[in-house]
Amino acid sequence: MAIEAREDMKLLARRIDVSQSDEIKMMSAWLADRGEDVPGEHAHHAPGAALMPGMLTPEDMARLAAATGVEFDRLFL
Repeated sequence: MAIEAREDMKLLARRIDVSQSDEIKMMSAWLADRGEDVPGEHAHHAPGAALMPGMLTPEDMARLAAATGVEFDRLFL
């Protein structure tokens, strides 16, 4: 059962990646079409940039990168 849960987590991550990639492309095109500046992909990671609610801090990302198995799943969710 743990293996199935892990595959479900990978599928969830892929779905998030695909949907957000499409959304970013759409929003970037919308801004460009209107002559607005299109922020870089990682502009919100710049020093001094305010994090959006729910965004992971660099420390959170480090913990996630170091985690495996159930601990990774828990932190990811």
